Amino acid sequence: MSAVIYIRVSTVEQVENYSLETQLRECENYCRREGLEVEKVFEDAGVSAKTTERRAFQEMIAYCAKHKRTVTHVVVYSASRFSRNLFDQLFVERQLQSYKIVLRSVTEMFDESPQGVANRQMNGVMAELENRMKAERTKAAMRSASQDGRFTHKAPLGYRNVSALRGEPNIVPDPTEAPLIRLGFELFGDTSKNATEVLCELTNMGLKTRRGKPLSAQTFSQILRNELYTGIINARKLNVRAEGTFEPIVPRDLFNRVQDKLNGRSAQSAARPGNERFPLTVFVRCEGCGKGITGSMAKRRYAYYNCRTKGCRAVNKPADILHREFSELLATLQLKQELLPLFAAIAKQLWEAQSKEAGQRAKAALTKIDDLKRRRDALVDALIDKAITSEVYNARLEGLENDLELANRTAKDAVLHDLEIDAVIAYGHRLLGNLTALWSRLSYRERLAFQTMIFPDGITYSPETGFGTQINCSIFEPLAVFAADDSSLASPTGFEPVLPP
Repeated sequence: MSAVIYIRVSTVEQVENYSLETQLRECENYCRREGLEVEKVFEDAGVSAKTTERRAFQEMIAYCAKHKRTVTHVVVYSASRFSRNLFDQLFVERQLQSYKIVLRSVTEMFDESPQGVANRQMNGVMAELENRMKAERTKAAMRSASQDGRFTHKAPLGYRNVSALRGEPNIVPDPTEAPLIRLGFELFGDTSKNATEVLCELTNMGLKTRRGKPLSAQTFSQILRNELYTGIINARKLNVRAEGTFEPIVPRDLFNRVQDKLNGRSAQSAARPGNERFPLTVFVRCEGCGKGITGSMAKRRYAYYNCRTKGCRAVNKPADILHREFSELLATLQLKQELLPLFAAIAKQLWEAQSKEAGQRAKAALTKIDDLKRRRDALVDALIDKAITSEVYNARLEGLENDLELANRTAKDAVLHDLEIDAVIAYGHRLLGNLTALWSRLSYRERLAFQTMIFPDGITYSPETGFGTQINCSIFEPLAVFAADDSSLASPTGFEPVLPP
């Protein structure tokens, strides 16, 4: 009689009693006691027994099928090393039985008697139960960590894992990868480039996988869809959505623009004829079903906003009327007066900082221009003195001219026009003090950004009650007196004569 030995550990950190060496020694001792000659040993290191898709395990099954005339036993340290899934265990056992091969465990007593079969199956049930309980404990721990803002998996490209205490970020932006990930979002979300063109640029800049290979189109698409880059943990399998403790790489508004473009709501699609008629599309939600309303043309002449949800369709409003009601809503808001001095101070501080930075960039660019000109003159002298050939001269001159052009452009871009900052601030106050007039003069794209700034979460609408209670930006507050249209006010009764409306 002869046997094959199968041993397994799920991780390299297994306790000593379950090490591969211990399992192999005990299995070999068992074979000697039972008079079994060991033909071959199969081992899976660092592999779970949740499924039978294990390299060495499958090799062992194939070996038994090929050598079924000589192999009589499969020896394992315990049934849990063989499989932690009862169905898989019974299936493979039946397969081995068809080869007239029996399974034996060093640490468990079972044979082919009814009692032995029942004992083996009971051990399988307990192994599967232990595995399921362990999975539940792991899942609960991961859910708790995710709710605390910790990322529980290997960090995606752009981040790297770090050891951290509870409450501290356990992933941090990679100094090399993170800027390229951010640039990828910007190029895709704020330009007309498609994903393939953006990926090509990033690849040329050095963005690669952790294994040093170029990113595939599918991987880059997954990156653009990954909300983790905004600092949000969205673990759907754990039913957890929480704000992470780690630093975001991509701003939320940029991420949203990228999603709009991926979903076909890009600036190009929004600019198609007719769409600019409906700036409130999606931004305004139907109060009945909570879904964003859409715009459509009736008889190609009349613009309407509609709720498209089947079974609801509560909203069916002419676009010009809904726009007027939205303008009236904007008229009820004003800037918080106590923040005006703060706005002025921040604007001046930003302008001064930008002016200083622009001056430094211009100075550095001018210095580089002088250096490049000196190098160009030296190159000409070297050609005249025949210290270099014309081929070398032309090659180096082309590089210098390109650098010089870039430096000139940098110096030009760094120059800021003179600005009366106090007048600009006053003009800004006047604009923000009349939101209705400001909204009416904005372009379609500007309206979309403006609406989101005023009402970050959007607003709901009902044909009966109008716009619902909204959460507006914290820098605005309602007017003390509601500025409603006169036509919406009814004259009080009980007086003679009735007051005019």
